Parts: sequence; C-alpha cells; structure tokens
Amino acid sequence: MITNAVKNSHNIPLSAGGTDPEYFDWQEVWYPVHYVEDLDKTKPTPFTLLERDIVIWWEEKNHQWRVFEDQSPHRLAPLSQGRINETGCLECPYHGWAFSGRGNCEIIPQQKEEGKAEKSSRATVKSLPTKVCQCLLFVYAGKVENAAQTPIPTVDVLDENSDKSSNEWVCLNTFRDLPYDALTLMENVLDSSHIPYTSNSTGETLVRFPTVR
Repeated sequence: MITNAVKNSHNIPLSAGGTDPEYFDWQEVWYPVHYVEDLDKTKPTPFTLLERDIVIWWEEKNHQWRVFEDQSPHRLAPLSQGRINETGCLECPYHGWAFSGRGNCEIIPQQKEEGKAEKSSRATVKSLPTKVCQCLLFVYAGKVENAAQTPIPTVDVLDENSDKSSNEWVCLNTFRDLPYDALTLMENVLDSSHIPYTSNSTGETLVRFPTVR
C-alpha cells in the first residue's frame, strides 16, 4: 500500500513555485524563453534565465528543442559558441567534445581509441526539461522530476479559440530584452493603464512578453 501511494504521488499536479506553501521557489516554474519561429535549428542560441546562462539547440534525431547549461564540463567553455556537428550533437568550440540531447557526452576526440572517458558522469552537461506550447519554447528551471507535474503557464483562451479563422484574439509575437528583473516586469504588465499606449490600440490586443531575466 505504501509503494502504491508513492507511485500515485508522482501523478499529483504541483503548484508553480514548489511544494512549500510558505515559500515560492522561482526555480520550480516553467518559463517561456523564446518564440520557436525565431530560433535557428542549424546553430545554438544563448539565453539567460534567472541569471543562469543556458544554450538552446535543436536535436534533429529526436526532433526536439534541447536546453543545456551553457558551459562544457571539461574547460567550462560556452557551448553556445559551438556548433551542431555532422552527427547531430552539440559540439564544444574548445576541444570538440560533443553532447547528445540528454546531456551525455558522445565524443572526446583527444582520448585514445580504447578510452571510455565520455561515459563518466563528470563528462555530462546539465540538461533542462523543455516543452513547446502556443508557439513558445518553455524551460523548467527546477528539479527535473517536478517538471511533468507542474503546469505550464499558457493562455487558456488561445487554446479555446485556436481556430485561425477566428478574429476574437490577435497575438503580437513581440520579443524585448528588458534590463530589469522578473518582478518589475510582472508589476509593469499588471498595470492595465499602460495597455492603450504600448499596444497602440483600444486594449483588445493581447501582447505577450516571453523574456524573463
């Protein structure tokens, strides 16, 4: 009975911010980081999430956007300055170490033919959970095991009115790199008096800002 209870607990949805009702953990949240249409599948894209450097790249093998911490486990070189090589792995620009979608090292060019250093856990890159929803790439910054149970903050009315022929909502895919923190951004967005000016309309336009720093 205890075993079954533990298994069932993994299916219970979690609230954004973690399990402690007295403390909001900013890591335990899905964050929209990029419009998918603006990402280039042929090269890595750098991004900063919660003061953490990450790299976004396309893994063709599994047809999935991947997000790693933006540093090689070898010499800490930024992987965002590397490339997606012929095998479909993200290759470090410094020594050519190459990593597959889950962060596992697949190639170390400098080791001897019989070497297996790439199998070491020290050779892996930290990989973050990703999900594409409403044309945005979301990244989960917290514990990997909590990602599947935490809801993605999508705009419900957009799913309810997904028919392209509907004119009920107009979405402007605007991307701005704003030089202040997420709480200041949230306060500004909740200030409804700005809408007629920033959207340059009567307030019927839905404007989404995906960047969070």
